[in-house]
Amino acid sequence: MSIIINNDILTIELPNSEATINAQHNGIKDRTVNGYYLSNNYEEVYEFLNHLEGNFYVDFLRVYNNISSLISKLDDENLNGAFKTKLLPQKACLDSLKYLITNGNSLYKISSPTINDQRKYIKLPNDRAIVDFKDLCLGDLTNIIIKKMGVDSFLIYAEDNKKIDEFIKTKKIVEWFK
Repeated sequence: MSIIINNDILTIELPNSEATINAQHNGIKDRTVNGYYLSNNYEEVYEFLNHLEGNFYVDFLRVYNNISSLISKLDDENLNGAFKTKLLPQKACLDSLKYLITNGNSLYKISSPTINDQRKYIKLPNDRAIVDFKDLCLGDLTNIIIKKMGVDSFLIYAEDNKKIDEFIKTKKIVEWFK
C-alpha cells in the first residue's frame, strides 16, 4: 500500500490486507487493521490534513457512482465469488447510500481522522456511515481519496483504481478464488 500526495489530493491505495473483512477478496486469513499504513509519510500527511483539524466530509454521491460501477463490472464478469462475502454487504451499502442520496444527504460530515501513537496508521472514525464506507472500499481494487477543499475542508470518497481490467486480462483475479 502507498499514500500518494499530489497537489490537493491524497490517495490511499488500498491493499487487500487493509480492507475490512467484508471488502477483502479471498486469499488471506480474516484480519482488519482498522487503519491505513502511512508508508513513513507521517509529516507530509499530517501537514496535508491541516494537523488533523478542519471539516471532513464523505461524498456519498461520488462513492455511490464510483463503487456501483465497479461492482456492476464485477457482477458482469461473474467475479462476485472472488470476494469473501460475495459482495452482498457492498450491495446492501449501495442500497442504503441510494436512499440517503435520494433524500438529499449526499455529504456526510465526520470527525477528523486520527493517527496512532506510533505514527504508522491513519484511521477514519468508526461511526456507522464510515463502517459502511470502508466496506465499499474493495481490497486491491479501490483507492480512498481525500481531496483538500480550501485550507481546512476535506472531501473523502472511494474510487476504482482501474486495475480490474488488468487483473481480468492477466488472470490474476483467478488467484482470488478458493
